[in-house]
Amino acid sequence: SRHVVAEALVARHPDLKVLPVLVEHGEKNAPFDIKLVSSRVDGGVGTVTFQRPDAMNALNEAVMRQLEENFAKLESDANVKGIVIEGKGKAFVAGADTKFFVERIQANDVPRIVKFASEGQRILKRIDECKKPVVCKLHGLSLGGGSELALACDFIVASSKGSLGFPETGIGIYPGLGGTQRSARRVGVPLARWLVLTGETVDAKTAKAMRLVDDVVDVAELDAACRKRALAGQTRAGDVQPPAKAPAGFEQAWQVFTWTSAFDLLKATATVDDEKLRKSVKKASFKAPLALFTADELVKLAATSSLADGLAAETAGLRRIFSSKDALEGLSSVGVRRPVFKGA
Repeated sequence: SRHVVAEALVARHPDLKVLPVLVEHGEKNAPFDIKLVSSRVDGGVGTVTFQRPDAMNALNEAVMRQLEENFAKLESDANVKGIVIEGKGKAFVAGADTKFFVERIQANDVPRIVKFASEGQRILKRIDECKKPVVCKLHGLSLGGGSELALACDFIVASSKGSLGFPETGIGIYPGLGGTQRSARRVGVPLARWLVLTGETVDAKTAKAMRLVDDVVDVAELDAACRKRALAGQTRAGDVQPPAKAPAGFEQAWQVFTWTSAFDLLKATATVDDEKLRKSVKKASFKAPLALFTADELVKLAATSSLADGLAAETAGLRRIFSSKDALEGLSSVGVRRPVFKGA
């Protein structure tokens, strides 16, 4: 076993000793369980911390497992009145680990991706339905699965450095952890279409104006603001009807994404007067067609279905989308090049 190798090495260096933990793991022939997520309790507030800053706290199987373990511990602790979820480093959570997706697709193991997403949905549902207030501390970048986790919390409290986005349709897939459903229930179907179909990233101030974020505070006040929300005793109902009216300042985006079809967005034939909005809308024309059309149907479904049915529909389409050529193309291109989508 591996500790025997270590002992042989140490035998040549009398000043060194083999650590007992190394012997123990060697006898088990098991890898070390690296702590990717931790938790602590302070004055009635439990905090779950993603501590994978080198990977911008990206979600993978081990991270999701540890998220649930740490969250469950705080959820069952009678001394914890509210829970805060935070990320170490420059990001809250920069989405799911695309490397995992690529490896699974190449190994012809799409069912494992579906299982990962299904388990992820179950964990986020647990967070959503927790009887204690759950607060997302949004300090830094949040993308894809990170934004979906944020939306599963009762409240999102952001610093000025916080941002949210759903880049999935630009890499050949769609939000599969509730992003098409919970976004619509927060901001309304038209603005959820804008976010998901264009992949637009919105800063904290914009997110607050469109009802995506609850509070925006200075960095120095962020912890105190999160604590206040966590101890206030309030939670948010998860299964609510999407808002039917545009927030102030978003009337044109609301109108464009109420009447413009996904086909017109893809063909860049949407009629938009405002130049800034026009540039934003045009981003939809660079997305993967299959992902765009599927995501659009899912967001629209939020207006007529229960949250449970909407989430089930997200999961139901995952095998098809991850089996597409565009998914492998898009996921393989991340950080390397611009993808070329074929619509298949």
